[in-house]
Amino acid sequence: MHLDAEVFDLMTAWIERYRRQAEARYQRLDAVLADLQLDERHAPDQPAGRQGGNRMTVTDQTTIELDTTVPLVRIGRAFDAPPNLVFAAHTDPDLIVRWLGPSRHEMVLDHWDCRDGGSYRYVHRSDGNDYRFRGCFHTVRPAELIVQTFEFEGMPGHIALERAAFEAIDDGRTRLVVTSLVDSFAERDAFVASGMEEGVREGYQRLDALLAG
Repeated sequence: MHLDAEVFDLMTAWIERYRRQAEARYQRLDAVLADLQLDERHAPDQPAGRQGGNRMTVTDQTTIELDTTVPLVRIGRAFDAPPNLVFAAHTDPDLIVRWLGPSRHEMVLDHWDCRDGGSYRYVHRSDGNDYRFRGCFHTVRPAELIVQTFEFEGMPGHIALERAAFEAIDDGRTRLVVTSLVDSFAERDAFVASGMEEGVREGYQRLDALLAG
């Protein structure tokens, strides 16, 4: 199949924009994980991680794939922390508010019940505007897997099925692979081009400062 040059350029721009957004968000997560390695309540049976003044290292770049057969986005990222800590940063309500979403927004949880059959709802708030999101947790397998739905309340009925898999890799690190499946390619491409770049870049800057400290 031959793609029109203009369409191809748009797809390339969408992929690169979304890659930058995801990379910034995950860099902010790196900062949370750095703090978690000092918090024994999240790793009672495991070492806290590498010791010394430079506990975090530069991790792998985020990879973004747009599937050509189904309307799915696949994100890959490695973290310099074990799976139980990366998992905790995705499930603990006190931690999720510290890294999820653009830095210019205040994240306020309505509820966050991360368990099989649980649900969540939260608000991103800035400049007098509220952006509300909700979903259900279908499968929560500690340090291994989260399967959930995701819905922006401003567009009810447009629901993504998301899967986050946590895999232990070398030197106590974690490979995270997140997939997001929606109803159509048009909806997928609109999601990729949703204008989150500014917030993601700010998140990267905040993470850079935190890691430098």
